[in-house]
Amino acid sequence: MTDAGFTSQQRNGDVVLVRPSSSRADIFERIEIDFAGRQGEAIVLTIAIAVVQSIKAQARGLLMRRGVPEMRTDNDEGRIVLRSKDEARTWLQSLAVLAPTRLKEFAEDCGDELLASTRVARTLAHDVFVNVLPTLRPLSAQESVLKSTLVSRPLIIGDEDVADEYERAVDALLIVGDADLISSAQSKPPRVSPPTAIHWEVPDVVLWKIRLLVDLQLRAATTGS
Repeated sequence: MTDAGFTSQQRNGDVVLVRPSSSRADIFERIEIDFAGRQGEAIVLTIAIAVVQSIKAQARGLLMRRGVPEMRTDNDEGRIVLRSKDEARTWLQSLAVLAPTRLKEFAEDCGDELLASTRVARTLAHDVFVNVLPTLRPLSAQESVLKSTLVSRPLIIGDEDVADEYERAVDALLIVGDADLISSAQSKPPRVSPPTAIHWEVPDVVLWKIRLLVDLQLRAATTGS
């Protein structure tokens, strides 16, 4: 699939192939291969379009998914079960032919909707990335208190492997006085102990801004720009 412009990312043993969309600027196309079953003998295949490139920066609302029923071998379970190397080889050959076409159709069908729904967050993230992150100043005492509150909550740090990028994103948004982020930091805790990701209601727009900034940092690190 590298010949088709895809790069591979892995998370928890599953594989995601990602490439920039050829039909919609600022959209990334993804093939998601999740291994299921007791020994990973089955595959759940989905395709997705996203406004982030890295799976370490994804969040609900920053991507859309759909299935590829033509690639299933188990129609009852909606899975792919490959019983031999020959079956696997044939299936991968079919995937290499079909998936790019389905992704192009998906991007053309839904790309504009995804771009429109995330436009405000993407514009802010780009401006902060260009104008604030390169010369990030230390936080004030008040900003540090808000940050401490935020990063202790579930979902704010989306992936510990890139926690530094997440913290830099939070710092930058606090420095520009992002109202959504500050309001979330000042919200009262839920009446449960301990609060979990289910009980905290972090607005999607807050997660989007942070993750978009993380993704921009990761992309810049990869390209060296």
